[in-house]
Amino acid sequence: MKKFVVWLLALCFVAGMGFSQAVNLDQYQKGIEDFADDLATVLPLNASIGLNWNDAYIGQILDVPPHFGIGVTVGATSIPYAPIKNLVEDAMGGDSTDIPSYIKNLGVPVPAGAIDARIGGFFLPFDIGVKFGYLKLDISDVEAEYLLLGGDVRYCLLEQLAAIPKISVGVGFNYMKADATLSGVLDATTIDAASAFGGSGTHEIRISSPDLYLEMETKVIDFKVQASWNLLIVEPSLGLGASYGFSKVAAGAESKLNHNGAPITSTEIALLEDEGFDVDGKGIGYTKNVSALTYRAFGGVGFILPFVRLDLGLLYGINAGSWGATFGGRFQL
Repeated sequence: MKKFVVWLLALCFVAGMGFSQAVNLDQYQKGIEDFADDLATVLPLNASIGLNWNDAYIGQILDVPPHFGIGVTVGATSIPYAPIKNLVEDAMGGDSTDIPSYIKNLGVPVPAGAIDARIGGFFLPFDIGVKFGYLKLDISDVEAEYLLLGGDVRYCLLEQLAAIPKISVGVGFNYMKADATLSGVLDATTIDAASAFGGSGTHEIRISSPDLYLEMETKVIDFKVQASWNLLIVEPSLGLGASYGFSKVAAGAESKLNHNGAPITSTEIALLEDEGFDVDGKGIGYTKNVSALTYRAFGGVGFILPFVRLDLGLLYGINAGSWGATFGGRFQL
């Protein structure tokens, strides 16, 4: 979970370019909306981390010995370069040519982690899994809070027969929420707000040394099919998943707001709120609700040890073109 800091530092680097020129409210809104639209296909992939067990079905709790397991899964998925480019250029008025090449090639990693547990079913060939992850950080100029929870039910359609794999289908629900505030990473910001205030003349909102805040939340209904082969000490697996995510993305700049050099008034705040912006006198941002049907391929290899399983996995978001990787370890019978 400490890798969460790496993601935040990467965002700090991107955001640290600041606003190279004034932007207007339409640009500010569009940049955040485009960022949210792109994240709609990425967040469900991140929320799928946890319960990434290579065994397609663990057996029944009524067997001897009873089948259950508990452990930890950690991993990361990537936000592709396109959403970052949209946020920097459209919302921030910055120059994306300065974004590091590793972000352009690999995207920004978004880590995740959870304690996960699974228990075999009874009478029918199914198992049930649950997961929970939480992290809160307050390090130097970074404040972050991360929550992941979810569960699934898998039904075994076919037990392994020689080279024919074990096959299961599953349905689950995942919830992920991540909030971050990054201090000292944006230059002083000027936003042309004439479209909200109307009239002639200059209407500039000035934000001095703002913090950048990001809020991401997704609720995901997930379906998957998985095949695995138990080969004594290793267990490779392959699978396909489809997720429908209901997501919310918010971003903005937090600091004291001035309108044409004077503190912003409650009337002016109301005018900005009428335009759909999130304003409280200490910052201005925008929130967009998005939903998307996404598809993923996944697979990996598990290592079978006495009472212990180790899993390595890969994820690929087919819609978004984003990658992910997971590692898990657990006690399992």
